[in-house]
Amino acid sequence: MKNKILNGFTLKYLLGRGGMAEVWYAENNLGKPAAIKIMLPQFIGMEQVVSRFEIEAKAMVKLNHLNIRDVFDFGEYEGRPFIIMEYLDGKDFGQYLAEGKKFSDADLQKWWKQALSALAHTHEQKIIHRDIKPSNLFLQKNGNIKILDFGIAKVKDEISLTNTGQGLGTVLYMSPEQILDPRRVTSATDIYSLGMTFASLLKGKSVLDITEDDVTFAIQQKIIESQFNLNNISKEWLNYIKPTLMREASDRPSAQNFFSSIGQISSGEPIEDLDKTEVLGTKITSKNEPSEIDPLPPKMEVPKNATDIKKILKIIGGSIVGIILLFMILPEGVEEDVVATEVVEATEEETHVTGKEFTIGSETYNYTGAVENGLPNGKGKATFISSLKKHNSYEGEFKNGLRNGTGVLVNNNGDEAGTYEGTFQDNQKIKGKYTWKDGDYFIGTFKNDEINTGSFFNEVGSILAEYKNGKQIK
Repeated sequence: MKNKILNGFTLKYLLGRGGMAEVWYAENNLGKPAAIKIMLPQFIGMEQVVSRFEIEAKAMVKLNHLNIRDVFDFGEYEGRPFIIMEYLDGKDFGQYLAEGKKFSDADLQKWWKQALSALAHTHEQKIIHRDIKPSNLFLQKNGNIKILDFGIAKVKDEISLTNTGQGLGTVLYMSPEQILDPRRVTSATDIYSLGMTFASLLKGKSVLDITEDDVTFAIQQKIIESQFNLNNISKEWLNYIKPTLMREASDRPSAQNFFSSIGQISSGEPIEDLDKTEVLGTKITSKNEPSEIDPLPPKMEVPKNATDIKKILKIIGGSIVGIILLFMILPEGVEEDVVATEVVEATEEETHVTGKEFTIGSETYNYTGAVENGLPNGKGKATFISSLKKHNSYEGEFKNGLRNGTGVLVNNNGDEAGTYEGTFQDNQKIKGKYTWKDGDYFIGTFKNDEINTGSFFNEVGSILAEYKNGKQIK
């Protein structure tokens, strides 16, 4: 694609590639820079993918705001739709969060107001973003922010790509109604996601109390129960954050009203640590005082048998999202012992190690977790030092030093960068979900670490392709 000319812009170099599209840096004859997002060739002729590009282009072309990324043009090259967008210089807030970057209160105030102003304009145009999160807020080098990626936006009077039970957005920043029923999504969902985003920026991490054992299903339940750890966020900021995180969408302010009434946030001392995580939208009562609201649904545990599964399905209404999540967390059988080679032995007395280096075959990693017979056995976390596949980390079950059982593998290997959640056998993926960096994902089985049988989805949950025995069948 390099040096191809699309609507007067010459492609110079690749900026990035995801599961569905790639983005190129381009310039026109006057040297004006642009970013061009073009669909990957394997999706030519797939109506739903093309619709995704058209919806994104139509949504963004309607918007004219200093804090929303501009779209210059939309076209098609050899059956591949593309969007010509404003080129931005800087980083998104997702990158800054990962780096542990801290921001001044004055800067956060400024960006809060800019984001609210942009969303007010978006909602006035009858557009709902539906995926506000740190990585979709871009901080330019000039100090102003831009909202990115309207690829799953809902445009009034357009045919929605959201089918019954299909989830949207990124789980940590999704609203309760977005999890329970994507068809209920309104502009209030954007307000909720913005509140979650800024609460995370204020704390430097997610406001959900997530443990290393939490799977997607457990995280979604915490959102539905509206349990947030808002410790160490100033009282002044809480006056703005709390209203956005109300459980009921109708209780949240609109972006326009919020922006019109917002005052100056003055810095304050961090609030006292709370004994319990706050539950927003709930009146906290004493043991003897009757509650004025309906009780929260029972806390969901990872299902251990058919009875547990039926109970969970009853709670979540048997939605497709619930079924997929159950598929992801059901345990899978594992083969008998395998022999690891080139291992740095632990002492026989050790049952747990911290940061110990192991070399298993071609992989060398620092390991923290359970050990038995001198090898990682049981639950643990590995950070890879060297590996042929260049994995960043793995957290889950080990057997004789190899990935066996259920776990989460983060892969930073170029175009295949993403996260796999599912089962492993002798270090190889067996059955689960692989999510690329841009949100597209595959659910199904794997063979020899490659896609085998299952379905490939875009981030809005629409099926892009189906595979059987390693071959694309439609």
